[in-house]
Formats: sequence, C-alpha cells, structure tokens
Amino acid sequence: MKIIVCLCRVPDTATRIVIGASQTTIETQGVQYIINPFDEFALEEAIRLKEKIPGSTVMVLTVGKEDAQKDLKTALAKGADEAIIIKADGPLDSLAIARLLADTITAAGGADAVWCGKQSVEDDAAAVGPMLAAMLDIPCVTRLIGFEGDAAGFTATREVEGGRESAKGSFPCVFTADKGLNKPRQAGLKEIMAAGKKPLRTQAGSAQPGSNVLQMVLPADRAAGRIVGEGVAAVAPVVDLLRNEAKVI
Repeated sequence: MKIIVCLCRVPDTATRIVIGASQTTIETQGVQYIINPFDEFALEEAIRLKEKIPGSTVMVLTVGKEDAQKDLKTALAKGADEAIIIKADGPLDSLAIARLLADTITAAGGADAVWCGKQSVEDDAAAVGPMLAAMLDIPCVTRLIGFEGDAAGFTATREVEGGRESAKGSFPCVFTADKGLNKPRQAGLKEIMAAGKKPLRTQAGSAQPGSNVLQMVLPADRAAGRIVGEGVAAVAPVVDLLRNEAKVI
C-alpha cells in the first residue's frame, strides 16, 4: 500500500505572535516552528497502517522552505520512508497548498491512503484535506478519532454533534486526523541516525492562491471585569446582565 502524509509547519502554540510591518503576515524573526499537532496524529496513524500491511511505504510531503528538513527528518525517524519539500514562491492559501500537494501526489503515481491533520493550528481553515480529495477525485473522511484498516478496507470513527459516527470504505481515500486518534510515538536514537540515510529531496512547485490576506489585526483587549455585588445580593444583577447585556439566557 502506498501511503502519503501531508505535514505543515506552524508557529509553536506558545509563541507570542507579532504582526509584521506589511500587516499581511506575522513577524517570523525569533519564531519557533513545529510540526502541526494534528499532523502528528496523521503521521502516527499512517505509520501504524504501514506496519499492519506488509510491503507498504509512507511518503511525507510538505509545502514550505528548506528549513522544513528538520521536521521531515523527524518524520523519517518515526517510520516514514521518504520525504519531499515542495518549494513555492509567494503567499499561499489552502487552495494553492492543496493544488501543490495534488500535483505532487499525481506525479508520484497517486496513493492508496492520504493522511492530513484535520486543520492547521495556524489558521484553523480545515480546508486542505477535503480540497485535496476533490482534486484527486477520491473520497474523504474527516476529523477521525478512531481508525481500523487493512488491505481490504477501513472503518473510521469521528465525533459529530451529540455522538459518534462510523464509516466503512475502501481505498483510495483521504483522511484527516483529530486529537485523540492515537498517541504519536517518539523516535529513538537508532531511528534518528537511520533517518539520515532515507531520501529527502526538494522540488519546485507553482500554484496561484484563490484568496489574499488584506490585513491582519490582533484581537481587541478584553474589557475589564466588574463586581456587581456579593453573595445573594449579586444574583439578581448577574441574571439581569446575562439576560440583557450578554444575551445568553
């Protein structure tokens, strides 16, 4: 089975974000980048599927710059077999990224299973996976919290409002992983050393974005809290504020 995992690099969630001078991008100086957390679950599930089906391979793709090598080597150390950095000029939105990934997957002869994180914590668009499936003309199952698969097919589980939903299907298919799907493994020293011998290459890509950022603005500061009373005396004014000001009851 040919398995492909799409990874993206995002600012560490502990990073203090500063908007750049152009007001269309963030200031990248001093920002620590990591693999998108949801993509970690996707990678782990792809490697588990590879281990279950003899003869399977895992290829990792990312759209970005040369400095993504560090993160791709981590993916190779965890069990992926090869990795590709797709370099593209200019700002990219979800549509452009999906096109670059689809072109690369098609050029590689397609895939039986394509794994992505459910969304990037950078913009929370949750769009690349479904777009990619549409471009590859294969089904897509999103936001997985459970997965069982073999060469014959798969059963996927995801949370929906008020419960859980299970779907059965056959390959090829695109999957997007949610938190709770698995516990990503850590690579040992032996695996880290071996990752240096696995194929990791860079190729150029070109795609036009379907949208452009006009302006980035930080959220407004929250209004200061206020005390409306103490004990039983505070109940009536709190209820009044919730009903007439916050309009939540």
